[in-house]
Amino acid sequence: MIGLILDHNGVICEGDDFYKERSQRIAKIFSINWNEDVMHYWKKIYVEASLGKLSLEEYYKNLSDAFDVKLNGN
Repeated sequence: MIGLILDHNGVICEGDDFYKERSQRIAKIFSINWNEDVMHYWKKIYVEASLGKLSLEEYYKNLSDAFDVKLNGN
């Protein structure tokens, strides 16, 4: 038997490269300055949403409030 495991979001392996890259893109989209605090906050919210602990609406509301940007979730 042969298996292939793809670890796209750090589920199996720990590392901040994925989160750093994604949070930098999010900062650019939101027109905010990126720093490690942005990355850590976004990572926390992203993980909670991906685990089903936050709805998509809550995800966008948390990001909107934290980064003082207007997001509509579309």
